Amino acid sequence: MKFEIKNRWTGEVQFTAEIKCNKNDERELMIGLAVKWAIENGANLTRANLYGANLDGANLDGANLTRANLYGANLTRANLTRANLDGANLDGANLTRANLYGANLYGANLTRANLDGANLDGANLDGAKNIGDFTMPDGMKFSQYLRDVVPALLISGGKTIKEIIEAGAWQCHSWENCPMKVALNISDESEAPPLLRARVKEFVKLFDAGLIPQPEFTEARSVAP
Repeated sequence: MKFEIKNRWTGEVQFTAEIKCNKNDERELMIGLAVKWAIENGANLTRANLYGANLDGANLDGANLTRANLYGANLTRANLTRANLDGANLDGANLTRANLYGANLYGANLTRANLDGANLDGANLDGAKNIGDFTMPDGMKFSQYLRDVVPALLISGGKTIKEIIEAGAWQCHSWENCPMKVALNISDESEAPPLLRARVKEFVKLFDAGLIPQPEFTEARSVAP
């Protein structure tokens, strides 16, 4: 049967998919099947309304989902490698174990999104909006990461948070005054201590995206490896 994918703003039909499903199938399933069919046929889903779509395991490699509405969508295990999600609404989306390698999430709305186990390697998170308390790849809540991991990581090299901030690290525009360089006295992420290296790379990714605010001058005693 035919299923229409409409523009989230104008309501105009921008793609009609021929999908095999029953009229009684739930809308979420129908949208999911339609999107998979559209991607396989090279459709441009810019600004598409994909509210609540079930895209569990879908291959969306390189898909153009610029400003698409994916509110509440199920993207569990979906392959979003190199997908363009610039300005997309991912509020409440389930991205558990999704592959976001190299995906463009610039300006995306990730409020309440579940990123548990997601691969964010190389993903562009710059300007992501309303990041909220999302679940990070290791299962930790972002609020926990900011509260516990960031302060501990900053002082792991022996400097105080005050010293790092006063060195101008939060006015960083290059690696030369990056908080990790200042904190650990390293010239590259690869020089970080082995047990901290993954955390350092994670910090740099989130910091460059503007997601780590300047912390208070409180000191933590340990860092999670």
